[in-house]
Amino acid sequence: MREYLLPPLSADKPRAAVLFLHGVGADGRDLLSIGESWQPAFPDVQFVSVDAPEPFDMAPPGFGGHQWFSLKDFTIPAMTSGAAAATPGLHRYLDDLLQRLSLTADKLVLCGFSQGAMMALYAGTRYPGGLAGIISYAGVLLAPDSLPKTVPPILLVHGDEDMVVPQTASDQAAALLKRRGDSVSYHSIRGLGHGIDGTAIAHGTDALQEFLKTA
Repeated sequence: MREYLLPPLSADKPRAAVLFLHGVGADGRDLLSIGESWQPAFPDVQFVSVDAPEPFDMAPPGFGGHQWFSLKDFTIPAMTSGAAAATPGLHRYLDDLLQRLSLTADKLVLCGFSQGAMMALYAGTRYPGGLAGIISYAGVLLAPDSLPKTVPPILLVHGDEDMVVPQTASDQAAALLKRRGDSVSYHSIRGLGHGIDGTAIAHGTDALQEFLKTA
């Protein structure tokens, strides 16, 4: 997977890392601007983004773009199967990234948008060793019945006017995680569609401060 890097502003060895997972049809550059927004508050953090491993299979000729799995079938069972199939490859990438950065899993945060948020929630909750945290923007918690007993702290953010991934997906995820006793924060943003605005980024800043306070 092609990487896009924002090295620590401190120019020192990173004490933690944030990996961005983009939505379907985009590429790793899509979420780097969020990392740029977060860099001043986290000068010792390495921000990384990657292209998903598959070409976008619903793109017109010459469009390009990438996907973690196909969304030709937008049903929950199909998306769950797709996320499960993509998880081993993402886990191998995480293993390699942590080794190269000389970091342990508890110093890594996954941040995803839309399909990337589905992957962050699915693969991130199942990564051995336990991540520092997971940030889901407009995501879906797939296969909640098979979640491990312990999962990393999670931030869910969703626009209440999202016409692509309904806000009810995050409503349901937050309720389930709270019933389990997991550490979860949820913010619904009034007037936001399927995207990430300044308020969403600010909630991410607060979550990172909490996730990385001991990193």
